Amino acid sequence: MAQKLDYRSAKDEKREGVSPAKRAFFLAFIAHVFVLCIYAPALDDGARLKTCLVVAVGFWVVVGLLLARRRRRPLDASDLVFIALGYPAMLLPCLIARGEL
Repeated sequence: MAQKLDYRSAKDEKREGVSPAKRAFFLAFIAHVFVLCIYAPALDDGARLKTCLVVAVGFWVVVGLLLARRRRRPLDASDLVFIALGYPAMLLPCLIARGEL
């Protein structure tokens, strides 16, 4: 009646693939590149681009606070969702409120 215990080593975790945190940061980077490629060439004298850049700075400040808090409490699923999808979620209301969308 022995039970097989499922131990994982650090090598096993590396073999499983990309960590959720790295995946979230990659998605955030792709969202930034996508949005900036759309709004950078817009012929509105850079107003949309400035809005995108201000929101991007604010987004990364919040992500920095999440990472600073990480020592006391590790990143959970909601933090990773915010990192992955937070930039478009922050940008859309700003563009709608300024009437730029």
